Amino acid sequence: MNMADIREKIMDFERQRQTLVTISMQKQQLEQSLHGIDKTVEELERTKEEKVYKVAGNILVLRDKKEVKKELEDNKETQALRLKTVEKQEKMMVDKLNALRAEIEAEAAKSAPNGKDDATVISSKKKDA
Repeated sequence: MNMADIREKIMDFERQRQTLVTISMQKQQLEQSLHGIDKTVEELERTKEEKVYKVAGNILVLRDKKEVKKELEDNKETQALRLKTVEKQEKMMVDKLNALRAEIEAEAAKSAPNGKDDATVISSKKKDA
């Protein structure tokens, strides 16, 4: 493998690393959403009111507490499934990046004049992944 091929693999690694960042941000948003739902359900359980206000667009609507709680629990289930999917994507991407990084480092070590210069530069990428 020549240096151009190694550079192409490095560029591919960086693109995939950006994808991983996006996936990780999605995961964080889903986790925050689930946390918000949990807190809302806790508040609903604490209140003795049978009717509560729910945001509907730009207005608040008075609704039955049980109805709102059911909607929240359904939403939580959906968000949890999405989170599982994103976690699987994240794991697959990390595994793929680790394999690609190892491949790049091995090829760079073979191609480097003294076997260290290029491999050292690529190894620093490992800390970001």
